Amino acid sequence: MPKTPSDREKSPLETIGILPAEQYQTAKKFVDLGEKLQCRTKVRYATRHKLWKCTFTMKKPSWLLYTVECDEQSFLVRARLFNIHAYIVYVDTCSERIKTAITNGLMCTQCNPDCGGRQPFTLNDSTYRYCTFCSISFSGLSGDEWENVLTLIENEYNAAISAV
Repeated sequence: MPKTPSDREKSPLETIGILPAEQYQTAKKFVDLGEKLQCRTKVRYATRHKLWKCTFTMKKPSWLLYTVECDEQSFLVRARLFNIHAYIVYVDTCSERIKTAITNGLMCTQCNPDCGGRQPFTLNDSTYRYCTFCSISFSGLSGDEWENVLTLIENEYNAAISAV
């Protein structure tokens, strides 16, 4: 049973510790990636959704890179792939499930005056422009697909660093 928000602050590894062993090992790769990229982490319990959220934020530029959300049964990763145009060649090598998750992400429709969308990208002969405030959800993937998501996040990090 998840702890209540009043408990001491948990580490990302403690947070994913509620997962079944196989899923824990996969989720741990995302925690390890956050450490490798020297991201700031923040853990909180989302009472409304009854799950733990661990955010990984880049230091420079300072923005949320991805979030790992979990409960006792499963986890998902929400990634903010704003610079996807910079590594679209890699995206083309990913599975159809990953491509579908990416293309089903929230497209920018000028949701507010501060948005304006990001750099457009083309995938499967269609052009997309992500909303500044969206993320792409990945869940229920195979081992190889999770490895692809890890690489996508690392590619995003590298593209964001080089854009500064």
